[in-house]
Amino acid sequence: MDFQIDAASDTLDSAHAPLGHAPLGRLTPARQTVIRILKATDRALTHHEIEQQARADGIQFDRVTLYRALEWLVTKELAHKVAAEDRIWRFSAARGANRDQAYFHCTSCGSVYCLDLAPGYAPVAVPEGFKAKRVEIMVRGECAKADCKR
Repeated sequence: MDFQIDAASDTLDSAHAPLGHAPLGRLTPARQTVIRILKATDRALTHHEIEQQARADGIQFDRVTLYRALEWLVTKELAHKVAAEDRIWRFSAARGANRDQAYFHCTSCGSVYCLDLAPGYAPVAVPEGFKAKRVEIMVRGECAKADCKR
């Protein structure tokens, strides 16, 4: 999901809010840092990986602030939250207006990569009268990284 930051007020442009939602609200420094980190990678990151990247960038905030920033971004549909087989939560930046998301979990190195689904992609038929609101798909296998444990 692309969004614009109003530098004067540190708010997200409401024109870029998800459909049917109120303006997104204040983009705190922690929220801004987290979404920048998530948008800079093609992998879904753990809390710890996000915290490490922020520190590498010279930014420090406590874990509670990080957890709150991530939950806010997920609630505002600016980020996705997914648990892989190891039951560790990972987060990725939402991409475009499509709420559906697919992931590839490397069973050798543990990395979780974000994959794009075509808009309107429906991998299963839901029963008559049901209304699907979001699709999440987890593909498991081995990634192509040269240093991946095999």
